[in-house]
Amino acid sequence: MFLWADAAYPLERGAQRESSAVSDLVGDDGLPVPEVEWLAELFSTLLDGHNAFTADGVKRVLGREPRDFAEFARDAAAAGGWQG
Repeated sequence: MFLWADAAYPLERGAQRESSAVSDLVGDDGLPVPEVEWLAELFSTLLDGHNAFTADGVKRVLGREPRDFAEFARDAAAAGGWQG
């Protein structure tokens, strides 16, 4: 099961910033406040784990086991993925 918090923390580390809310992560991109608030509510509702399940889609499509998201975020940050 993959929750929003599972994605947010590695991304925060990769971007070398801390955030306790979705709005902090997307708010710096110049979105109007109502849209940021809507996105924060959407992510916290949809990605809270209540509708999560596991499947083998990554393995079937890529022919390998899924990669750890924290590892992906670390590698992407090292490659400059969060630099403008």
